[in-house]
Amino acid sequence: MSPPLLSKPKEGEVLQLYLAVSSTAVSAVLAREDETQQLPIYYISKSLLEAETRYSSLEKLVLALVTTAKKLRHYFETHQIVVMTNYPIKYVMRRPELTGRMEKWTMALGSFDIKYQPRTAVKSQALADFVADFSPDLEKIADDEVKFINNVEKVWTLFVDGSSNFRGAGLGVVLKSPQGDMIAQAICCDFKATNNEAEYEALIAGLTLAEELGASRLNIFSDSQLIVNQINGDYEAKDLKMTLYLEKAKKLASKFKPLSIKQVPRDLNTQADALANLASALRKSPFSTIPLVHLLSPAIEKDIPQDASLVLSTTNTDSWTKPILDYLTHETLPDDKLEARKILFKASRYVILQGILFKRSANGMLMRCAEKTEWERLQK
Repeated sequence: MSPPLLSKPKEGEVLQLYLAVSSTAVSAVLAREDETQQLPIYYISKSLLEAETRYSSLEKLVLALVTTAKKLRHYFETHQIVVMTNYPIKYVMRRPELTGRMEKWTMALGSFDIKYQPRTAVKSQALADFVADFSPDLEKIADDEVKFINNVEKVWTLFVDGSSNFRGAGLGVVLKSPQGDMIAQAICCDFKATNNEAEYEALIAGLTLAEELGASRLNIFSDSQLIVNQINGDYEAKDLKMTLYLEKAKKLASKFKPLSIKQVPRDLNTQADALANLASALRKSPFSTIPLVHLLSPAIEKDIPQDASLVLSTTNTDSWTKPILDYLTHETLPDDKLEARKILFKASRYVILQGILFKRSANGMLMRCAEKTEWERLQK
């Protein structure tokens, strides 16, 4: 059987990259696609060093990509590369806790135009035996790693608080999705409730909301010592109402696996606390919705002399962080190829946490990014 003939890519053509990992080696094949078939451009292979054999399966897959990028740099610099894999390489390389070799690899690949797509049908027999990302002995291990990552990332976070005073009872619920989206609810109770009963009502409302949104793994935080310890079984419910509340909450909690509930200080539960107080204060208010308005600058900004020492916090559409944020959130790049490459390289060193941009330092520490007005104020 004769080996497949290698093909020459056309200028500006999008190329496909297939990766393969075994216990002792990593391999890759770069291919191009015409109207009828896929044609291989280049094959590479690398034997793993003793230390590299102890990498996790997904790390080996990233190593295969990095090795290919080094050896075929001229292709990576002049073409868009689409990595064909069903494993979440892109997610693994964007995790904020990256340190050591994974961080270096992310930065090394940052200047290339690399996309990730699930594997589709292979048109070329020459590639048919190569499409398996992992050898049979590693495939199950890799699948287990992906399941673990997915389970960790699918954890929802719930903050709850109840408030009862002379104005009435109000509930505050803040539910955060694994992707960082937040759902906030301020709920008015049109019935009398003690503070502990309001805490239970908030917990039940939060559990119901999480169930409706399809959450399966849930971490709950409340500032009520009584409620947390009753749910965890450390305290007993003595009167009938509290017993019924406890049973109702436990029944809802049983639908989440795993589920944890912890007590936090009130100053770490400020959002839910504020919503609960707002709900109780506006129980008889005619307002159905209250918009939250952000003032970007003081009303007297134009009246302040330019040499004043007050530094204003404004939103600048020309911010140096905007191109990086656009790429990390929407994968939007400038039309200019040179500028796009610069952004790709820069973005590999940044990560977004709860909507805030951080840069990874050389020792792996995350540093918050500041606008010019902010660092000018800090320097004074």
